Amino acid sequence: MDARGAEDAVAGATWEDIDKMSRSFADATGTAMDSYGNSFYTPDQQMFIREQRRNIDRAAGEMFSQADRSAWRTPQDMYQAIASLPEVQQAGPFGQAYAFNIMRRYATPQLRAQMEAEDRNQGLFTEWFNSKTEAEIAEMQQASGMRMTADGSKDFAAELFLNRDKDIGAGSIYQRFLSESPQVFTAIDGRVQVDPAQKGRFEQAQAKAQSQAQAESKQAEDQAKTQALAEEAAQREQISGVKHYVLGGKIVPETELKRLGQEPERQQLPRAAADRAYSQARQDAQKYESALQLQQSDPQEYFANAVQSALSVLTPEERNAEIPRLLEIAKTRELTKEDFGEYGNFDAFKEMIDAYNDAISQNPAVLQAQIQRSKEEMERIERDEYGIGQ
Repeated sequence: MDARGAEDAVAGATWEDIDKMSRSFADATGTAMDSYGNSFYTPDQQMFIREQRRNIDRAAGEMFSQADRSAWRTPQDMYQAIASLPEVQQAGPFGQAYAFNIMRRYATPQLRAQMEAEDRNQGLFTEWFNSKTEAEIAEMQQASGMRMTADGSKDFAAELFLNRDKDIGAGSIYQRFLSESPQVFTAIDGRVQVDPAQKGRFEQAQAKAQSQAQAESKQAEDQAKTQALAEEAAQREQISGVKHYVLGGKIVPETELKRLGQEPERQQLPRAAADRAYSQARQDAQKYESALQLQQSDPQEYFANAVQSALSVLTPEERNAEIPRLLEIAKTRELTKEDFGEYGNFDAFKEMIDAYNDAISQNPAVLQAQIQRSKEEMERIERDEYGIGQ
């Protein structure tokens, strides 16, 4: 922790670190170092520390002899009062850091308990944040095949915790932590205790999340059923040439409606379901077109491009050296993950090769028919659901 966050450090620094931290600001050049690599303070630095401490201790003693320490409701309020002393300001960054020692010395039991509760809550938040980070890194590593690290996540968690009341993003993450944590700490009557209100907040947040998940699941299920009926109606229409409608959860042909003397009305899908159906039809058309294009690709050129894509993280010089080696190996056997080394993305290479093998195994005439069918489905949705071309 440095002077930039000195005002915020009250909530984040543990008291065991304060003396060490304050000494680190004794001189702008830091500590000296002997021939063995061990750091130490020079005589000038030690004199600077002693002189500034004496000045600050004397000024603080005079201030607290006349002040009502119970008037400060938060550690931040007390820190601001200490930091405003001329002796602290004259000492520069060292004075800002040493002000924490003064707080430790003169804080009331309630303020001490508040600071201890903050330390414990920061520990809980850091543990929660690291677990989330590690889970996300594991998922990304599995998806990309690249090695990743969680270095720096502890420091980032401290920044989020200290700025939770100042930054919207940090505050949002902290609120998520509270919604997933059954226990946090607070100061009550000068003692650190489990916050009695947190259990209720946690249970309420969990109930809300569960209710929302159930509602989303039901909505997705209803939309899937509606979409399935609409797709089946379209298939029947394509086969019979007779328009079909979805009415009351059933598929009814237009001839049946006319027989009953009912005026047929076009039944639209829910907008979200129509969007998904259109998007799926477009993706299918693109997939089949891509497979048709792969069938027309030169096999050797495509293989070389797949190898080059898997080595994209390397420099051009490194790629130019690796590609011929891998192509030579491929003449005698299939390439493996070990052949690509530590930085090669074997999963990306394998995905491209699998896509090519899948494409060349399909009948071109079938692909053409699938493309045509997907485009017809897009035209139907444009006409019946979006009202285009009517």
